[in-house]
Amino acid sequence: MKISLENYKSIFEDFSSALDLSQYEEEKTIKTIVQCLKSKLEEIYSGGNQLEAQNDVLKIGVVGQVKAGKSSFLNSLFFDGESVLPRASTPMTAGLTVLRYGEENKFQIEFYNTNEWKLFADKDAEYNSLMNDLRQSDTSATDTELIQQYKIPDDIVSAHELISKCSRRALDKIKPEALIESNTFSGVKDLQSTLDSYVGADGTYTPITKCLTITLNDKRLKGIEVVDTPGVNDPVLSRELRTREFLRGCHGVFFLSYSGRFFDSTDVGFLTNRIGSQGIGSVVLIASKFDSVLQDVGMHFRDDLGNAIEDCQKKMKGQYFNNISSSNFQGNDPILDFSSGIGYSIFKKDSQSWDEMEAHVVSQMKSFYPSFFSSEEEVKSTFYDLSQIDSIRESYLEGVFKKNKVNIIKEKVNKYFDNASSNIRDAISRELKKLAEMIDLIENSDIKDIEKQKVLSAKVIKELSSDINSISHRSSDIAERCMKECLNGFTFRWNGKVPTNQEMKSLVRTSTFLGKDRTFTCSYDKVDLCRLEEDINRQLCSALDSLSNEWTTKNKEIYDSIFKCIMNVIAKNEAEDTTDSFNGNILRNELDEIIERMRNNSTLDTAGLKNRFHSSLVSALTGVDRIDYRQEQCEESVAISNVNQAAQQCADNVRIIVNGQVSNIQEEVTQLLKNAKDQSMSILRDRKDLFINEISEKVNITLDELEQALSNKNRTLLCAKNAQETIHLLESKI
Repeated sequence: MKISLENYKSIFEDFSSALDLSQYEEEKTIKTIVQCLKSKLEEIYSGGNQLEAQNDVLKIGVVGQVKAGKSSFLNSLFFDGESVLPRASTPMTAGLTVLRYGEENKFQIEFYNTNEWKLFADKDAEYNSLMNDLRQSDTSATDTELIQQYKIPDDIVSAHELISKCSRRALDKIKPEALIESNTFSGVKDLQSTLDSYVGADGTYTPITKCLTITLNDKRLKGIEVVDTPGVNDPVLSRELRTREFLRGCHGVFFLSYSGRFFDSTDVGFLTNRIGSQGIGSVVLIASKFDSVLQDVGMHFRDDLGNAIEDCQKKMKGQYFNNISSSNFQGNDPILDFSSGIGYSIFKKDSQSWDEMEAHVVSQMKSFYPSFFSSEEEVKSTFYDLSQIDSIRESYLEGVFKKNKVNIIKEKVNKYFDNASSNIRDAISRELKKLAEMIDLIENSDIKDIEKQKVLSAKVIKELSSDINSISHRSSDIAERCMKECLNGFTFRWNGKVPTNQEMKSLVRTSTFLGKDRTFTCSYDKVDLCRLEEDINRQLCSALDSLSNEWTTKNKEIYDSIFKCIMNVIAKNEAEDTTDSFNGNILRNELDEIIERMRNNSTLDTAGLKNRFHSSLVSALTGVDRIDYRQEQCEESVAISNVNQAAQQCADNVRIIVNGQVSNIQEEVTQLLKNAKDQSMSILRDRKDLFINEISEKVNITLDELEQALSNKNRTLLCAKNAQETIHLLESKI
């Protein structure tokens, strides 16, 4: 049966009744399995309720990485460029902000509660303990170096940052139930000054602010709700969950991607996994901070703003089409546009009111393109054009989103439940597998052997601990061989062909007759940098994808060798156990899960290499295809010949640059593989105590639960098989 808005309530109510947890109260393991499935169903059910309840409000998200310019974008759309929503300095201070319509101007601040803050404090304590140990072993390294070297988890590092930024005054507002403060405001200036304490980069209460809701008496917000989300990969879990909850009910997004690293692998991953998976079909992709790339290429396009804009947009369009075509995004292709959020602020203010950053941007643009910024009026006019805010408001906010509100909501709902059905099937499959393994274990175990099993398991784990260096050495040899085989098999060669397009242009020469300027029309073969970059990137992507696949195979071989060595220790102990008390399968199952997780975490970061290569190539080639529009004093035929020679020289220069870039890839790939190899072996080499402790802890928990289950074996088996039958029945209904 297909799940839809019309039938989801009855389906999930039936499922919830079938998965009644009360019947599993005495069977903790079974209850945990059923609870996992029930939680997944309740999450999807909640999303359906949210979609139904808010069907009359179009929810629009503003998403993107930290420092993509989301707050500046919203400031331009709704606050005439005033810095009402402060720029966050770090991922930790980037909060969730909701803008909605209301008759009264007011804002509402929600702070973290005591339990949420305790989680941060516990992680901060873990950070301090871990760093103290690491500092003793490496006294010369900085904290940042230790964090990177030992791959300290982001949530631990972020919690430490949050705690360290919090003042005693702020701590007073952390209560058992989340404290929510409301304030009214008279206008933008009043709101601006008040909010700085709560969401400003250095605000007193910024570390403890979880969510900000601003209600505005602004007709542009009627029928819609706009949410400024924290950056991609938010390190604060509770805030991340709030963002996920919002995206689940979101109908469309403005996806801001910083022009300086436009639409990189992180953006593509977020678009695919977080936007597409939630059925959000209407996406406007904004290349934000567009003025920044115009400054980057300013040296190559001296006082030639038009060609600079054309060149930058062409490159970003190429990057967009290349990445979107190779992604797994499920939805309509995003609409692409360009904007300079700060440009609108510059346009709206008098020059005396520009802040330090705005004044700096104006100064930079003046230095590169003086003819376009010769007066304050021209400065404002040019930055207004670069901002495109009014056009974006009319074309997308009013046009794409509000005008098509009914269809967007309907499409969103349908896609949400299509994804929901797939997610439920996956969840059911996982939990049925766990139940089958549990039933098999109970049927083949006896309670009287549990204590012996604990003693023998501890003996094997101790033996593993003694053998870990030997296992690590043998596996390291295999890892070294696998790395070399992957490296030898990697081939990325450029054929040296520089694509060109025939260009017809009117240029200027100084005539030999009276030395006057004359225009002349010239046809020449201009290097097509966009196609060149796409071709090379396509070839590199193909080579790196093959390398990644090969490493995946080799990496499995590495972990299979680790697993085999450990299994030999278990098998030896089984053979030596004359009492048949030792069941090695319990240890095998736990090790299999741990090692599989290790293997999945040991990946080849080809996406990062692709982005670095692309960025480096684009930077090196920027402006290299430009032909000087002015020729010295000469005849027209000579000028035409000069232009064609210059065009050929451009092609030669491009060839030299690309060859240099390509030659650097081999070294980067070598380092990439070395890092991946070291990552594969790190758990045995650098964190073996953690590895052994995790095995011991998991085995003890499993045996304790098994002992409890076997105390009433028949009841447990009956309960497990009933749960299995119930879940199978649910599976058949979807």
